[in-house]
Amino acid sequence: MAEFNHNKSGHMLMDKRWNKQDIVMVGIVGILIITAVICRIPSKMHLPHEHIFALIRSAIYIGLFAVWGISVKKRIIQTQVKQYLIAIALLAIFWMIVRTLKYTFAVTPGQSRYLWYLYYLPQLFMPLMLLFVALSLRKPETYQLPKKTMLLYIPSAIFFLLVITNDMHRMIFGFLEQPWSDSNNTYAPVFYILTIWEYFCGITALAVMWVKCRALKNRKSVKFPIVFIVILF
Repeated sequence: MAEFNHNKSGHMLMDKRWNKQDIVMVGIVGILIITAVICRIPSKMHLPHEHIFALIRSAIYIGLFAVWGISVKKRIIQTQVKQYLIAIALLAIFWMIVRTLKYTFAVTPGQSRYLWYLYYLPQLFMPLMLLFVALSLRKPETYQLPKKTMLLYIPSAIFFLLVITNDMHRMIFGFLEQPWSDSNNTYAPVFYILTIWEYFCGITALAVMWVKCRALKNRKSVKFPIVFIVILF
């Protein structure tokens, strides 16, 4: 019994130590995000060296996504969940790189417009990856989603092809004047269908997570989907 109490105490101390580490990690992430927000001020005020601050801000976000992706690779056991979460991290990094190129290095309106179109690669596929994560939760380590689930790639792929070829048909975006850009665009009907699909994937993923977490004996796990809801909005 004495040995059991000793082990139990040791386990409790370990939990306490990890809680402190979590607090420190959240603090570091918070400081980095605040720094990134501050770095946005020069570009809003058109101050000297605003591009340098923009690069710093992008580097912070890319670094955060990269560290999160590495953490997922080390911590997540279920193979499929790990793969989809890493895919989300890579899409987020891609999004930040494209955004940096658009606002810092793009020279012509055409370059800026196509970099803007590329935003829709992560915007369409991140909610889909999140849905696949939700469907894979609480499954065995080697679990694979049914092949018919892969059909969900088709709408996202079609919508992305329509976005990237928008200049030829303008079924997603219209433009009020030359040069065409995201500062003078209008929305065509297919854009709203695309948006509904994005929200369908995201909200369905959250609903599945909510149901699965409510089924756990540890009711504190119900907080898990709430975190995703906050991040989503």
